[in-house]
Amino acid sequence: MPDFDIGTDAFHTPDPVGKGVSAEAKRLGFRAQFNSPYGGSIVPMKFYQKDRRVISVMIEANRKLYMDLNTMQKTAGFERTRIACNRLMYAAAYAAEQYFGSVL
Repeated sequence: MPDFDIGTDAFHTPDPVGKGVSAEAKRLGFRAQFNSPYGGSIVPMKFYQKDRRVISVMIEANRKLYMDLNTMQKTAGFERTRIACNRLMYAAAYAAEQYFGSVL
C-alpha cells in the first residue's frame, strides 16, 4: 500500500500535474502510486468530460502515516504528513499553472 494515492482522471488530469505530485512525494521521501488503491478524482458534473480547463487530481494519504489505527489517535507522523499534503497540493497547483502556460 502506497503512502499516497494520486487519483487521476484521463480527461481532467494532465500528465504533468499527476507527475508533479508524484515527483514531490518522492522528493519528500514518500511512496506514491497512481489510482491505487483508489482510482479517479472528483469533477463537478457540470464540467465532467466537457471542459479541459477544469483540472482535477485527488491526493489521499494512507492513515498509517498519521494515525494509530487501533486507538485512532494522532501519531508523531501527523505533522510531517500534514506538511507533505500541503506540499503536494502546491506541487499540483504549480504543475497546473505551468501546463496552462504551455498550452495557451
